[in-house]
Amino acid sequence: MASTSARTSTRVLAWLLFGIGQALLLLSVWLFATRFTGPHRGPTVSWVEALAIDSALLLLFALQHSGMARGDFKAWLRGRLPVLLERPVYVVASGIALCGLMHFWVHPPGVLFDARGTPALSWGLRGLAALAGIFTLRALLETGAGDLTGLTDAQTGIAEQDRPLRPLRTTGTYAVV
Repeated sequence: MASTSARTSTRVLAWLLFGIGQALLLLSVWLFATRFTGPHRGPTVSWVEALAIDSALLLLFALQHSGMARGDFKAWLRGRLPVLLERPVYVVASGIALCGLMHFWVHPPGVLFDARGTPALSWGLRGLAALAGIFTLRALLETGAGDLTGLTDAQTGIAEQDRPLRPLRTTGTYAVV
């Protein structure tokens, strides 16, 4: 009985830690994004340096993001963690990689373009950004934040010891994202 109790305690602790970690990571990504999209403060580098550094950052993010989604990596991870923590670990690692990308991103000198002088272009870009936000929010709501982050599986796994991981639903709007 103590063994089952210890496993349940471990699962509860893991779920709480990942839940808190994901909430803090979401806040961090949001704070970084506001800094990332706002007025640039800090040193700038040449266009060539910016292109090289930012391309390397994007490559590292892509390698982490798609590398962890590969079957071989998932099999390796399952040998080290409970299967129900697979998706939360992926989400946390992706959030950390995204924060790193935004933190180390460099800006070239000058302004690439400025739409403030053209009201139609300025409002068109704002509208496009709003549509992208609505589209992303709809995909999140259709899929469910708990399912997308893996917290639903982890929470359910606290009660059900060896339940298999549910596949992520990629239908509706999320299938396009």
